Amino acid sequence: MRQRGISTPYKMMTRGFMFFLMLMTCYPLLLSGCGWHLRGSYDFPVTMDKLYIEGAARYSDLGVVLHNAFQGSNTRLTGSPSQAKAILHVISDKTEQRILATDGSGRASEYEISYFLSYTLVDVKGAVLVREQEVKTKREYKFDPTNVLASGGEVDRLKKDMINISVQQMLRRINASLRIKAENVAPN
Repeated sequence: MRQRGISTPYKMMTRGFMFFLMLMTCYPLLLSGCGWHLRGSYDFPVTMDKLYIEGAARYSDLGVVLHNAFQGSNTRLTGSPSQAKAILHVISDKTEQRILATDGSGRASEYEISYFLSYTLVDVKGAVLVREQEVKTKREYKFDPTNVLASGGEVDRLKKDMINISVQQMLRRINASLRIKAENVAPN
C-alpha cells in the first residue's frame, strides 16, 4: 500500500527554503565578523557617547540630517550641553550658487551649487577634540527656463543631497580623528 505524505517536489522546495533561511540568518553574522558595516552607521569612541549639537536648529535641513545620522550610531543626543560629554559646534552651513554657462541670449543655462559646512568638536570643559574643519560639496545643474518649477525642485533635491553627503563626510572625519587620538593616548 502506498503511503500518503509530502511529495518529492514539495520536500525539495522546503529544503531549499530552509537552506535560504539558514543562509540569510548566517549572512549578517559573517559580514559583521569581517568588520563590514552599513554605510552611515558609526561606532564612535566613548568620548562621544553623549553629544549635544550646537548651531543647527533641530528641524532645519541640517538638523534633521544630523539627528538622523546619529540614530544609527552608539551616540545619544542630549537636550543640553550639561548632559553631554562632547559638543558639536556647527560654525556655519551655507549654500552658494554661481552661473557656469549662459545661452545665446545671455540668460543663465547652467549653475553650480556649493555647500559649505564648518564644525568643531569640543568636550564639556572646552578642550578641542576635533579642530575646526570645513566640508565642501559642489554640484552642477542645467536650468530650463521653460520649466521653472521642475528646476526649483531639482535645486532643492541637490541641496538636501549635498547636506547629507557633507554630514556623512563630517562624521567619518570626526570618527577617524577620535580613533587616532584614542590610539595615540592608549598605552602600548
